[in-house]
Amino acid sequence: MNRSWLLWLGTPTLIVSSLVLGMSSNSWKPKNEELLPLPKVVTIDKQIEKTVLCNLYPMPQSLSTPDIDIFTKDKQILTTYKQSLFNYDDNLKSLSSLADTAIEKDSKIIAECVLSNIASWAHNNVFLGEMKTTQSQYEKGKFFVSVSLIYYKIRKYNNEAFSKEIDVWLRTLARDSYVFLTEKAKKTDSYYYWMGLGFAATSLSTKQDDLWSYAKTAMEIAANNIQEDGTLISEIKKNKPMFYHLFAVSTLVPLAEFGRLKGEDWYALNNGALHRLVDLCIFGLKYPTTFRKVVMNSTEEIPYPGAGWLDLYKAKYNVPVNVPTVESSYFWLGGDVRNLFK
Repeated sequence: MNRSWLLWLGTPTLIVSSLVLGMSSNSWKPKNEELLPLPKVVTIDKQIEKTVLCNLYPMPQSLSTPDIDIFTKDKQILTTYKQSLFNYDDNLKSLSSLADTAIEKDSKIIAECVLSNIASWAHNNVFLGEMKTTQSQYEKGKFFVSVSLIYYKIRKYNNEAFSKEIDVWLRTLARDSYVFLTEKAKKTDSYYYWMGLGFAATSLSTKQDDLWSYAKTAMEIAANNIQEDGTLISEIKKNKPMFYHLFAVSTLVPLAEFGRLKGEDWYALNNGALHRLVDLCIFGLKYPTTFRKVVMNSTEEIPYPGAGWLDLYKAKYNVPVNVPTVESSYFWLGGDVRNLFK
């Protein structure tokens, strides 16, 4: 490799301009061209290109599974546990953001950065096996849903090498989560609906029909929990009912959209139950004080309004005017929820 190549690879501004922003190399020129001689022929080996581009982003590191007794009085153990959870959150934020960038730029190279890191987790059996504590199992489920949605949204860039490593791992995480839900937790609340998203995404990306039945069960349970006034019987008596209703609708609308992909109308379950929940949450966004005091009988602060659900719903159905904005992205939902259906 000659010196001009070394200069090229050592200049991230050029790499960002030509690879990330989609500009041609000739469209960028330094203020003093004599300080940066460019090679006459600009051709970057694909593997070098991928390596350089991936290194521009904060990428996941090897992580330890947070699986301890969180009620321990040992401060060092608690500190380690919290740091482990923080590391997972930080890594999932990076990967979900990077996956959205891959979709927006239609970049196979960026997508492969994401896939290679998920494959690394799969290779190291991250979160596999039975967790020692119930809280650790809940964390495992959250991780599973986020990764499964990220993996699904960049599925068109996948290849056999990645899928061979990732698919079995994700299916195992899905089945572990289902066993926990049905045999140990035995709860049919918003956490179950959230897991349904992971079951649907994993079923579609890894072609496993039994996982689709898990997703459909989650949707049916949710629909049957939605009452005539739109409230969820599973959430209304919790200490933060507003938060949990908005959290539930953030998972159920994209779950219903997954059903649509298979020609199944999950909005129609229980006489249009999901429409009632959406109407209730929209009312809550427009009239938060009334919603809190009269409908929820709650004193909680106005909560985070969820993510993605309103954009997905508005794309298919009419909604009232002047509804407050709901963000489109949240890393526990795999990033920008809209990109799941592009």
